[in-house]
Amino acid sequence: GNGYDSDPSDLGTSFHGSHVAGIIAAQANNNLGVAGIAYDATIMPLRVLGVKDQGTDSNIATAILYAAGLVNSSGQLPDSPADIINLSLGGPDISETLSNAVEQAINQGIIVIAAAGNESTEDNFYPAAYENVIGVSAINEEKQRSSFSNFGDYIDVTAPGGTGFGSDLFDGFQDGILSTLQASTYGELKGTSMAAPHVAGVAALMKSVNSGIDHTSFLLALNSGLLTDELPETSLKNFFGNGLINAAKAVSWAVDPNEESIPTTLVFYPNRLSFIGANTDTILTIANAGVGTIGVSNLEVSEDWIDFRPESTDSFGLGTYHVAIDSSAIVFNSVKIGTISFDYQENDEAVQTQTLKIFVSKTLPGDDSAGLIHIYLEKPDEERVYVSIGGVLNQGVYTYQFNDVPEGEYYIRASTDNDGDGKVYDSGEAVGQYPLQSNPELIQVEADMSGLDFEVGYPAV
Repeated sequence: GNGYDSDPSDLGTSFHGSHVAGIIAAQANNNLGVAGIAYDATIMPLRVLGVKDQGTDSNIATAILYAAGLVNSSGQLPDSPADIINLSLGGPDISETLSNAVEQAINQGIIVIAAAGNESTEDNFYPAAYENVIGVSAINEEKQRSSFSNFGDYIDVTAPGGTGFGSDLFDGFQDGILSTLQASTYGELKGTSMAAPHVAGVAALMKSVNSGIDHTSFLLALNSGLLTDELPETSLKNFFGNGLINAAKAVSWAVDPNEESIPTTLVFYPNRLSFIGANTDTILTIANAGVGTIGVSNLEVSEDWIDFRPESTDSFGLGTYHVAIDSSAIVFNSVKIGTISFDYQENDEAVQTQTLKIFVSKTLPGDDSAGLIHIYLEKPDEERVYVSIGGVLNQGVYTYQFNDVPEGEYYIRASTDNDGDGKVYDSGEAVGQYPLQSNPELIQVEADMSGLDFEVGYPAV
């Protein structure tokens, strides 16, 4: 808008930057929202994209040079330079100005990390594809490439970025990455923009225990497989680079680069279980990510409709477990919540108990839906609500309409009432808002409107 200034609040169209920043360093231990990966890190927020989320390579280059403490066209320098630069942005075109700025920052030792892009193409995406920049692709909860993620020989590492756009699984798990939006809300977004700050956050953790780590040593360790986990398709290097970033492994290496061992660490996947519709069983993996021993015992369930038993385990109880539900005990179009738990002991430490939630929603067989949906208009600060008519379901898509709505601003919301308590948006309900559940917008009603489409699904519990 009006050039370089200290005011980041120029009108924009998304809260992308605040979401990225929260993945790295959202406050922790405050019983609110989410915790950033490196929650004690300090963010140097430099806004380079304007009203339409667009900007120039020269402005981005200026911000990179400023962050590096180098001479730049703003005529200003920070009190101290950044240690890490995260670039959740980019495009297909090569810019000498941007390339030079990135190279200068790397020559200062600053770790430069960039998103691979969301076009599902092998074409180069810059700045991630510039030489020595750490390019990050996105992986979904099934540990497969997110369908939107770019790929290619410039990918160095992968990190969580969500499922594919338009392919929400509606299985009770988050389909995107949950983080901060603006200054006071939280929501899910998807993209390699969300994957890159996972890597930046891990780099910040590494710097917190070893300030001597720079871009060169970080990249050498990454290329040596010292900071990542192998994936079933790790041979597809153009998808995942050196594999999935592993925070425990990376920090352990940073503490002592000559010692590759990781402390005894209990890991389990998934960390919560959901059964939607005809989905009635899954596999839970319990493992030790480090050295030492972990023993697992005393498997328990909170409800008799839950089956939890070993499938393939070793003498310590580590391995895979079969988790299933008795669907005959669940009433159609209803939800159930239960828990499974197990005790574990790390080395000679005290025995601890781990409890996992189980969420079940049973819909009519063959019904590609979230159940009976209530769609309504809600006017801010007023009690009046307009409920839709129609609600016809066809191949997984509901249609709806509102008649005789006075002019004004409204939210469009939808929810099931599976438990029949007359309340919407409570625990266990499928929900949605226009245009995104994570980022609802007011619509201005002045005349007939159409095409107000949005998704409805079961949120994480």
